[in-house]
Amino acid sequence: MARKRQIDPAFFSDEVISSLSLEAAFLYIGLWCFADDAGNIDASAGQWRLRVFPGRAGVSTEEVRKWQQELEKTERIIRYTVGGKWY
Repeated sequence: MARKRQIDPAFFSDEVISSLSLEAAFLYIGLWCFADDAGNIDASAGQWRLRVFPGRAGVSTEEVRKWQQELEKTERIIRYTVGGKWY
């Protein structure tokens, strides 16, 4: 279930966030709404596309995968497996 979250103004001047593409930063913000209170969320790029970019026909799963990699590279997300499923 989606949750209402607030964005700290410091987010916008964070060095690492500033190095991301705008799309990756937007995806990161969107994930806060869908992750559980501990920050866990399934790692499916297709699900992320449907949740964060609904109705945006120009956004592909491949693009979301690319933005996932940006977030992972900057350690804004950390992927892990449990029972063979990626989170």
